[in-house]
Amino acid sequence: MTGSVMLYRRLAFQGDAWQVFSAFADEPHAFMLESSLRDPQLGRYTFIGCRPFQYFSSSRKTALQDLKQEFGRYRAGENPRRALPFVSGIVGYIGYDYGRKQDHIVSRRPGPRVPDVGFGFYDTLIVLDHWTGSLYVTSSGLPERGYYREKRAQQRLQDMLKRLRSAWPCASSIKNAPPLAPRRSPAFPAMQGEMTRVQYTRKVFQALDYIRRGDIYQVNVAQRFFIGGKKRYSKQDAACFYQTLRGLSPSCFGAYFDGGAFQIVSSSPERFLRLKGRRVSTRPMKGTRPRGSSRREDLCFKRDLWRSPKEQAELLMITDLLRNDLGRVCAYGTVRVEALRTLEAYATVYQATSTVSGLLRPGLDGFDALAACSPGGSITGCPKIRAMEIIDELEPCRRSVYTGALGYMDFSGDMDFSVLIRALLVQPRAVSFHVGAGIVADSCPEAEYEETLVKARAMRRCLQEGRASCTETPEPARPRLMVIDGELVEAPAARWRALTPGVLRAPGVFETLRVSRGRIFFFRDHVRRMRKSLRVLGIDCPADAPDFLKGAERLVALQKIREGRLRLAVWRDGRRPRWCAAAEPYAPPSFRRGFRAAVSACRVPSAGPGAGHKMVRYAPYHAESRKAAAQGYDEALFLNRRGHLVEGSRTNIFWVKGNVVWTPSLKTGCLPGIVRAKVLVLARNNGLVAREGACPLSALFEAEEAFLTNSLIGLAPLLEIGGRALGRGKPGPVTAGLRAAYRRLTETAAGGSL
Repeated sequence: MTGSVMLYRRLAFQGDAWQVFSAFADEPHAFMLESSLRDPQLGRYTFIGCRPFQYFSSSRKTALQDLKQEFGRYRAGENPRRALPFVSGIVGYIGYDYGRKQDHIVSRRPGPRVPDVGFGFYDTLIVLDHWTGSLYVTSSGLPERGYYREKRAQQRLQDMLKRLRSAWPCASSIKNAPPLAPRRSPAFPAMQGEMTRVQYTRKVFQALDYIRRGDIYQVNVAQRFFIGGKKRYSKQDAACFYQTLRGLSPSCFGAYFDGGAFQIVSSSPERFLRLKGRRVSTRPMKGTRPRGSSRREDLCFKRDLWRSPKEQAELLMITDLLRNDLGRVCAYGTVRVEALRTLEAYATVYQATSTVSGLLRPGLDGFDALAACSPGGSITGCPKIRAMEIIDELEPCRRSVYTGALGYMDFSGDMDFSVLIRALLVQPRAVSFHVGAGIVADSCPEAEYEETLVKARAMRRCLQEGRASCTETPEPARPRLMVIDGELVEAPAARWRALTPGVLRAPGVFETLRVSRGRIFFFRDHVRRMRKSLRVLGIDCPADAPDFLKGAERLVALQKIREGRLRLAVWRDGRRPRWCAAAEPYAPPSFRRGFRAAVSACRVPSAGPGAGHKMVRYAPYHAESRKAAAQGYDEALFLNRRGHLVEGSRTNIFWVKGNVVWTPSLKTGCLPGIVRAKVLVLARNNGLVAREGACPLSALFEAEEAFLTNSLIGLAPLLEIGGRALGRGKPGPVTAGLRAAYRRLTETAAGGSL
């Protein structure tokens, strides 16, 4: 066993983990384990790595035992950040077929040529802590020993930091910027299923016959979909599939893993096994309902799942099965059910889960727990061995990685694995995925078939929409134009991302302006607001308004932007004030569609150095905005510590009662929005009463209509908050009238900028 070395470096981070992973996606055996749902227990961390110092793969029956022997040769140093669950170790998958072989079940079905077990040994990792806004680069120097290990750890750490800095020039922070959307590709070949509706329902009838005869109580029957054709799929395509899938179906256990000749893409909601110290836990999931198209329908589906005797019985059986599985490796009397039934909401479905835990017996470790519980009972059936035999009889194709497990094991022994469901297997000549349904005595074959289609919805959309960048010769990235300190320069994409909203680690402010028909809206108003904020921060404005305007107009003209947005940022670099301008195309959302908003649990101060100013350090606002987007909302609304409405993450709020247009007072801490001020004047000019005040959230639900404002969208109706409709649930006449007046205002200038 090697000596003890562990180095780390901490950077500030706010943004999307995809920004970081995209810098390493082309590396050998790159992986990303993340939660695209932010949750303190299930979604706090993202782990990224590449270039393992060893890669292990095997289809032998003793694969896990062989892996354990290799694993035992290494020991990482003491964790420098004890709160981090994973700093150096192995990452990989265990296929369903490994568990089948442990129970002596021989399959003669065809299937993908993928090893049953595959793991990389990673000495250097990137760990993102989304709750503290930190990025850690850790390095253990394995597999070297002594002096050479410490030297390797330092070299690997510097290599990783160099790669990060090449993408984000700000050495002390990773800049917050939206990831680039993948380009649409030509249409994919048609998807094919290995079973038709009739064939699948016939398999369900056969399973029900086994249940009536007493062979089993429950079994999971899956079907496989795939895309073949002449096109070759690369790991760049797989990475784009994952980028699309994580947006369509956010989950607690998202994963991308490059196995060399194939890639695994997963958006799993289900934990398989977690080991921390001696405490091992599992989180089986049974029971599914689709999300509704309206709040009433959504609640109806949720209530139906909660009250369903069939779903309750199915989850209870699987929970009991997993208690028995854990009992094979846990100390007597320590296995207990921590949560018997919990409903969880995802983008396309509701799912019911339970939680079971126990303490490992002395002398046993995570490999013993994985061997004892593989494959998971929730995706096989009860009793497990007989259910697996029936699965092999009914399903026309081996499952391979589907319903296996994917995750990590730290060299300290702690581990966390998810069940590989909602998973794509990307191979050079085919992309495939499975979906299944749990069959019990009172199952309806047609309903079970429909359940598989509900589960496959996000996967089918991911493939059928053709969102992956699958062109044979992708276009090279073109440098973007920016104005930096008054000089027009060609900036690489990384520098453009880093400087567009401002530098996070430096004090400063930024402004976002609308460009329409080549004109910049309300430029002088934005600069005036920026100057006031800079005076509060004690920063000299490095250029006067004409210089700002001249550089910005030149930038917009050279990039030929007719409809877009312009961002200006001013910050202090040491004692020196600096500024930049960047422009890009932008299409405002449809007025008729309106906005749906969620209320953030984060409370903002009504006073303080940042209140009322558009600071470059707007991490809480951005984090809550992304959290709302992951739940299907367009905006996040904030309250102050007194419970009064303040603003949205990017907008000001208005609501209408009778002849009065209300908006939160500036004393609540809201930003003095440029369009906000224009709307107050327009309301008074159109015979309305405009008032500012401190109002609770309930004021919006009592209003006849509500709308949001900012420089990009102008006026947009707010139709729903947290699933509850506002007013009549559609744009109101006051909102439409004020929007028309605002449009006339922006069209008054014959040319140039407003």
